[in-house]
Amino acid sequence: MSVLDWSIVAGFVLALCGASWVLSRVSSSVADFMAAGRCAGRFVLSMANDMGGFAAIFVVATFEQFYVSGFPGAWWSIMTLPLWAFVMFSGWVQFRFRETRALTMPGFFAQRYSSGVRKYAGVLAFVSGVMNYGIFPAVTANLIVAFCGLPQTLSLGGPGGFELPTMLPVMVVILGIAMFVLLTGGLVSVMVTDFLQGLLVIFGTLAIVGFIVYAVGWDTLFDGAASAPAGESKVDPYDQAEVRSFNFWFFMILTVNRLYSFMAFPTRQGYDAAALSPEEARFSRMLGDWMFNVRAFVLMLLPIAAWVVMHHVDFTDTAAAVQRSIAAIDDEQVQKQMTVPIVLSELLPVGLMGLFVAMMVGAAVSTDNTFVHSWGSIFVHDVVEPIRDKPLSEKAKLRLLRGATLGVAVFALVWSYFFPIGEYIFMYFQITSSIYVAGAGALVIGGLYWSRGTAAGAWAALTTGLTISFTGIILRLVWPYVPALAESRYESFPINGVWVFFIAMGCSVAAYVVVSLLTCRTPHDMDQMLHRTPAPGSADAASGATSGGGGDPHAHTPRKMFDFKALTPGSRWTVILYLSFVGLIFGAFVLGNIVSRFVEIPDSLWVNFWQVFVGLLLAVASVMAVVFLLGGVGDIRRLYRLLGRPAETEPAPEKGSS
Repeated sequence: MSVLDWSIVAGFVLALCGASWVLSRVSSSVADFMAAGRCAGRFVLSMANDMGGFAAIFVVATFEQFYVSGFPGAWWSIMTLPLWAFVMFSGWVQFRFRETRALTMPGFFAQRYSSGVRKYAGVLAFVSGVMNYGIFPAVTANLIVAFCGLPQTLSLGGPGGFELPTMLPVMVVILGIAMFVLLTGGLVSVMVTDFLQGLLVIFGTLAIVGFIVYAVGWDTLFDGAASAPAGESKVDPYDQAEVRSFNFWFFMILTVNRLYSFMAFPTRQGYDAAALSPEEARFSRMLGDWMFNVRAFVLMLLPIAAWVVMHHVDFTDTAAAVQRSIAAIDDEQVQKQMTVPIVLSELLPVGLMGLFVAMMVGAAVSTDNTFVHSWGSIFVHDVVEPIRDKPLSEKAKLRLLRGATLGVAVFALVWSYFFPIGEYIFMYFQITSSIYVAGAGALVIGGLYWSRGTAAGAWAALTTGLTISFTGIILRLVWPYVPALAESRYESFPINGVWVFFIAMGCSVAAYVVVSLLTCRTPHDMDQMLHRTPAPGSADAASGATSGGGGDPHAHTPRKMFDFKALTPGSRWTVILYLSFVGLIFGAFVLGNIVSRFVEIPDSLWVNFWQVFVGLLLAVASVMAVVFLLGGVGDIRRLYRLLGRPAETEPAPEKGSS
């Protein structure tokens, strides 16, 4: 890292802090802190929502995944695109949740089930969430230390002093930046700065990927990937018998888990309530999913290029240097996590080194402040408030929200420092999130779409998910230390985190359905819950009027969801282009599966396919970067204008506004 590289990082951090300070002037209420005053447009919301989950740890997890699976990891991901197109376009879960007017998902549980379910779900969500988030700072710090070539420890106090792990001050600095952004302006600052960081990430990714492809060589990259041994192919998805972790079943179960837990895990619950209208929420999810898939596919080129560098004869010297750096790391799992970043540090020139570090700092900050905001808000809104006899005042609640978010950050710092992660990051994500989500998914889907779901069924689902998930965690921890287990056929617990989630999910759904059917006496009034009819005894009920909050009660029926005439011109073009993109790639996936049933596709043909696939993705990503830049600037100007107006003069947002 040169002076220029560190200057790029410092300049980016100062820009984030400056933007947060400016935005703090228009964030003054609890609604602003928790939901950005419900004034967010689709471009800034989709980018911020996407960046809220695009952490530096996600980058490392993606590096792990594609370093092992190669291009076939993208092939099995393609099969999920039509499903997610339907979810995003139809408004699955998100439309109805927005109509309930709840700020958080446990808050919705109080409306739909009972206050007891809300408290129980709030506690489980908080515990599961902080455990899931707890390793983020450590992985980010390890990435920065390894990539920048910093020493693993710092000697303090001179001769006879003590050594401090370098990761600790790095964690403190990055978490400090995230907390400054969050505490100055709440979700308003978080959302806008996440959008700015998203722009840096997408433009920076294109620049870095372009250089790495140039440095390794276009033909060398794909031909090198095709040189993997039989059973571990990096180009042929049907020649991966020896790939145990990131294979077909991993992606299939992960898809089911994502569909089931959509919006259940409240890592970005503030964004779910921040949209200007239900239509903006719907299309922000669609745009965000599109950007997520495109960027993930582009990002996979970096770990695949790293694998080629480590195994190709043309890069023997570089591979040897990388091995020396890896050997300096004590933890075996951290060595696997840091392989790709260290390869990149050997290849990238001055300037792009600083850009990559700025991207990773931005990705870390965007997720840190989003997750800390979510778990702190959940703790105050769904744990503390429900058990109090008196409601908190506006000022007291803001103080408590800030204190809770700071407490989550401190916990993450301590957990990251002392808890070693002994498996792939994606597996850890699944098993810790399942503590809450395995049961909560049933409560969300059943509560929004099934009138016979009951509070007893909710208690049963949450308890079942908690019990199975916690049992899986304990078994994974103690298995190597119990001689009878460690000396058995399996040296470690044979069920990974994805399968534990899947089993817990199935059992929780069964518990929810069975107990609800046994205890349901009167079906729940779904129209009243969604504010499509007025509450009994209200003035609207007496006059025969409909409730205004939910809009047209017929606007969200399945037929209307796919009515192009009901969309604005911008929304129509979004749908057309998105579905065309999904249809083209999924069509190739279907054709490849059909052909492979009858003939064995040679590696040379797979190489040609991946070359065309990558070229298309780079073109789409470049266009989307420009579109998000222009659309997001307009959204930010409108957000600042609406939040700066007195409440009584704010115009009501129009349905479908864009």
